[in-house]
Amino acid sequence: MITASHNPAEFNGFKIKDGYGKSADPDVTGWVEAHIDAVETHCNASLQSTVVTTSLILPYITRLKKSVSIQRVAQQPLKVLVNCLYGSGSGVLKKLFSEIADGGLIQITEMNAHSDIEFGGINPEPLEYNVKDMQARMKAEAFDIGLIFDGDADRIGAMAPGGHFLNSQDVYVLLLWHLTRFQKKLGR
Repeated sequence: MITASHNPAEFNGFKIKDGYGKSADPDVTGWVEAHIDAVETHCNASLQSTVVTTSLILPYITRLKKSVSIQRVAQQPLKVLVNCLYGSGSGVLKKLFSEIADGGLIQITEMNAHSDIEFGGINPEPLEYNVKDMQARMKAEAFDIGLIFDGDADRIGAMAPGGHFLNSQDVYVLLLWHLTRFQKKLGR
């Protein structure tokens, strides 16, 4: 996997995952390390700058619209602060809600949304000590909710009004509670 995630820049965004999506064990990473030179030589000879760039934001938004009641969410008058932590989550929620009747009643403000290869000098993880600037804005500007993406937007944190921080586990528990209580989804 090549990802901006929260790993040090020296890793060049390279992660090795197993078939279950978790970090590969030392046997697998050892095998990869042992074959890097051969793969690099082969790739350099055969690819010769045949890099294709594509954006996956639109297919992602299409999938979100099928999975989440976006229309219902958009009808809630919410002032939302999104902390992108300089990563790939920048612009996604704005794009999602801009496609629904002028965004409905949702007002989205992004912060730390510009690209920064050093992620503002932090490891871009949705952890409280990384979002003190957001807590100050939540208090000063009276946002209804704050959402925090990590560098590759595969983890989330949140903030309640006034800057009360909710880590990823807190958010997951709230989502599970909502799904079981209101959506009647019981894990079957």
